[in-house]
Amino acid sequence: MPDFPTVVAPAWWIVTNFLVSLSVSCVLVAVAVDFNKFHAKNAERHKKSPVETGTMVGFLLLFYVLIHFRVGSLLTYPVVGSWPGYITTIIGLVLLVSGTIINIWGRVALSEQWSNQIKIYSGHHLVQTGPYRFVRHPLYGSLVVMFWGACLVYQNYIAFLVTFIIFVPAMYVRANQEEVLLGNVFEDYKSFQRGCGMLFPRINQFIRRSK
Repeated sequence: MPDFPTVVAPAWWIVTNFLVSLSVSCVLVAVAVDFNKFHAKNAERHKKSPVETGTMVGFLLLFYVLIHFRVGSLLTYPVVGSWPGYITTIIGLVLLVSGTIINIWGRVALSEQWSNQIKIYSGHHLVQTGPYRFVRHPLYGSLVVMFWGACLVYQNYIAFLVTFIIFVPAMYVRANQEEVLLGNVFEDYKSFQRGCGMLFPRINQFIRRSK
């Protein structure tokens, strides 16, 4: 009689691929909604950045190619389940789904102040609610978490390296460009920077909150 992992492997990967596809689709739909609603808004200040929706989608396509064609994959096909593989997949799915929730939560909190490029609108205010209580750029940080989660799900070390070498620095560049403009507009931005991390929460934030 085959062991448990081998029996459930096909169903496991159907569910896994469904959750991955659903997570990515939710974020893409949210991006499309934001782009449709806010892209044409006039801005009082504007800064052009090479890191924007188009280049992020381009990276997503590169990432998909690596995963789809198993470039750098440590999995053997057809997939036969193993307990270490299931644990890795579960951790990856938790990261992927969590990243999706945080990304959409951040978009709701940011609302009409979202922009494809770096813009300051009339009536713009500094958002410090929702995930912005913990991270200054939760949209970018959550995307990094999603990509890393997918790397674990599909056990692809090339995809992980590409994310670490290309996508993470790109998110840092974009976030830093925004912060220069926001720091020039909002007097309290420095205190906001000291209060929370750029892409990920700081450990000392949770230490302070627990006291």
